[in-house]
Amino acid sequence: MILLTGGSGFLGRFILEELDEIIVLDLREPVNGEFEFGSVTSWSDVVRVFRRYEFDGVIHAAAELSVRAEKSPLDAFRTNVEGTLNILEACRMFGVRKVVFVSSHSVYGPRTGQPPTEFSFRDPTSFYGATKACSEIIGTYYSYAHGVDFRAVRLPIVVGPFRRGMGASVIFSSFIDDLFAGRKPIITLPPETKLPVLYVRDAARLVARLYRADRVSKPFFNAGGLALSLKDIIESAKKHFPNFTPEFQVDEDAERIAKIWTSMTEIAEASGILERYRKIEELEWEVEYNSADKMVEDHIKTLREVGS
Repeated sequence: MILLTGGSGFLGRFILEELDEIIVLDLREPVNGEFEFGSVTSWSDVVRVFRRYEFDGVIHAAAELSVRAEKSPLDAFRTNVEGTLNILEACRMFGVRKVVFVSSHSVYGPRTGQPPTEFSFRDPTSFYGATKACSEIIGTYYSYAHGVDFRAVRLPIVVGPFRRGMGASVIFSSFIDDLFAGRKPIITLPPETKLPVLYVRDAARLVARLYRADRVSKPFFNAGGLALSLKDIIESAKKHFPNFTPEFQVDEDAERIAKIWTSMTEIAEASGILERYRKIEELEWEVEYNSADKMVEDHIKTLREVGS
């Protein structure tokens, strides 16, 4: 039996397709799978679930994402750091040995050094990245002190169907959902905005492979991806929606954020981290959705299957 925190979220939905015998701990019921209502920030909720089931391991994907973390750092700290500590402490108490933690490239920064490796200096420039780095360090401590098999996968920005929330990265996915639903999307980023992306099915498959592995050679794994612009995604979407004429409403804040993201993406691209880690031989994993066309095609196919 596996405990999946955040299983009702965007990535969690696809992790559920990759693994069996999962119990989801979340504040919303998932589209499938067994469900326990609760929050990782509540010690009583966490203990209740660990007492009810005998877990072989945990996939910890619950988190406040980047924009919400900047707007409310206290809430993000409770969810992203205290929530991780609650899970690890429960694993220690109940003898659960394996924890897969969903981390992020945001643990890196300008002083990381190039090209970054799994053991490069953490230098987060966002509060979200700081919480992920902190959780990784706590997980390493539980590995040394209590024998927890702690494994973290650092993902770039994950895109795909059903992406919700706030922030620049959401727009790369949500406008396709709007098109499919017959709504006219309003795009609030310049078309040249570029992000380091990984399609959600590739991300979920990697998390599952990391969980299934009996042994791993290191606690941290970087996931590669592609540097794609919003224009790349729009052009691919037009192949399926030929009458689509994008409407842009870009304000100064959005323009400023877009420039920051694009600059960071170009640095990531130049460092080689996106290309270098598109294949992880140890986990028999590699990026399958390796173009905007493949991502958009599966995005629309998934929406169609759910709607049928």
